[in-house]
Parts: sequence; structure tokens; C-alpha cells
Amino acid sequence: MKRKLAIIFLAGCIAAGAFSGCSKNNAPVADASQNTDLADKVTDENSVEDSGNAYSSCLKAIDAIEDAKSATIDSELIFTMTYEGETRSMKQHFNLKRENTDDSKRLEYDLKATSTVEKGENAETDGDADKAENTENETNGYFSDGTLYQEIPQNSDVDSDNKEPIYLKAEAEYDEVKAYVLSMANYVADDITEEHVKTAAMEEKNGGTQYIYILDDEKMVSYMEDFMSYYMGLALSENETVEINYANISANLDPSGNLTDYTFSLDTVIKTDEGDIPFSYNIASKFSNIDSTSVKERSEDELSKYITEDEYMAQQSGGVESGTADGSEPTGQKLSPEEMEEMGLDPELYDAEIITEAAK
Repeated sequence: MKRKLAIIFLAGCIAAGAFSGCSKNNAPVADASQNTDLADKVTDENSVEDSGNAYSSCLKAIDAIEDAKSATIDSELIFTMTYEGETRSMKQHFNLKRENTDDSKRLEYDLKATSTVEKGENAETDGDADKAENTENETNGYFSDGTLYQEIPQNSDVDSDNKEPIYLKAEAEYDEVKAYVLSMANYVADDITEEHVKTAAMEEKNGGTQYIYILDDEKMVSYMEDFMSYYMGLALSENETVEINYANISANLDPSGNLTDYTFSLDTVIKTDEGDIPFSYNIASKFSNIDSTSVKERSEDELSKYITEDEYMAQQSGGVESGTADGSEPTGQKLSPEEMEEMGLDPELYDAEIITEAAK
């Protein structure tokens, strides 16, 4: 079961580039483009003495969202870096509705990734210096009654006239799907701890509480170095340094103590012998309908188009309904732990025997 679940998530990761999505309901929509420097929001009047303890309130509110019986999350991530005359931007949007009650265990999510490369005057081009390269992919999923259903776009790298989405289903547990989707959503900067917080402020707002956390520059340099190494495969040389322009987190709690808004903002410059590399990383998330979110049950007709991974592989090979053309079990390619991590899969949670053809 875990191998098949890994396949269905792997296909989604390759197609969408990352888990992210668009809100298709009436819940609040996040906008990370509004993130900014918040240092001037911390004053003598609103600052708190124990900034680490104040950040613990934010972490507890995040945990409460994940532990809630039901919730709606809408999140946006924007990543921008300018290097060798090219500005590379990636926007990820994620929307999740989930409910876990005695009567139903359902969730649904929309995932969208947009990547843009803008070539400036100094970029190496074939003469079209201002040409922008754009890619956009979207997928969505629905879980109910022990089955995960996922609509996945055709891999744009595959030379095929068939651009119809792939409709896959796999047996799964609610808690397993919930944990995996949340871990891939990037809706909070979960690597930030109390030790990263330099100063904090707290204000009463609309009957609730607003927290502002200014992050320590030195700690955030280490954070950036780890981020570049893990997510980008880059390591700074002896002559390269990271300078933090600003780094902060804001969190709004309603009168009941529920987290309603969250932002993470990081703006830096990587100093190299060849010049400066501006880098920004912003997250904005909104949380609503805590313990009152409902997910509409989909009909059998709506779900009838989804097939298992074995059925999909059989279709691709022209074979029997289950397995390969001769009825044997399909063979796969053994992936290394590093390759699995690059694809967004946890090597300890999922079997490495993945049929990569299912992602094409």
C-alpha cells in the first residue's frame, strides 16, 4: 500500500513541481506578495521580555491547527532569486479542507506551482534577452473512505499529444495522507525555533492577539546555508557570505486562541566574487473554519474515472487489467534515499521500489 501511495504522490510532485494550490471555496485566500519588513512594528510599548516564550505561543497555535478535527488552510509561497542576469521566481499556492469526525474522514486539496525565468540584459541568450520562460502545473486530490484520489496533469516533458490528466487512486489511511500533505505544503516555516527569535512584540487586535517576531540575523545566516544545501544542493565557498536584510514572522490569533493568519518573510543577499545574488522567500497562510470545516462527499459517478496504479500501468503497456502485459507484477527502479528526498518523498516512510513510469 505504501509503495502505491508513494507512486501517486511522486506523480503529483513531478507534475506540479511541489505541493501547492488554488482556493476554490469561500475561505480567505493568502497573498505572500504583501510580506514586508516588520522591524519598525516592534516598539518599547509592545515588545515582550521573553521573546522565545512568546514564539512558543505561535508554535502551540500551529500544532493546534494540525490537531484540530477539521480545518481549512490557504497558503502561498513565493521564492525569488536573481543570478547571472536571470530572475527565477516560483509561486506555490496550496488549499486544503479536511474533516475527521465520527461520521466521516475526508479531505481535499488543490495544488498549483508557477515558475518564471526572466532574462535580463546580462543573461546568456540567443538574442531574445527579455524573453520570459513560464511553466505552470496544477493537481488536486480527494480522500474518503480509505482511498486517495488524485488528478495529475500529464508530464510536460513527455512528448505526447495526450494532455488529459491522469486519474489515479490508492488505498491509504486518513492520518497518513493528512500528515504527508501537510508536510509538503510549506504553509509555515517549521524549521524556525525559539532560538531563532531575537525580539518579539504582542498587541491586542480585533479581540485577538497579534504577534510579531524579528529573527536573529546570525541564526538566519545558518538557516539560509542549511536551506541552500538541502533544497538547492548549493554550498557557499570561503569567499561567499550571506547578508540578511530582514527576517520575521507574524501570527494572528482570534479571541478563542485559534491561529488565523501567519507570515514568514526572509530577504537576503548572497555575496560572491561575481556579484550579489538577491534572494527572497515568503510564506503567507490563512486558517479558517477550525473544527467546523466540512468536505462534500463525491458521488460514485465522480470517482469512477479514477484507476489504480496497476490498472494505469496495464493501460500504458496494453496489457491485462492488473499487472504487466503478461500478468506479472510490474518491475521498478530502485531509488536512492537522496533521489527520493529530491522528489519530496520520505525514505523512511515510503518504499523505494517506485515505478517511475507512472509519473510520465
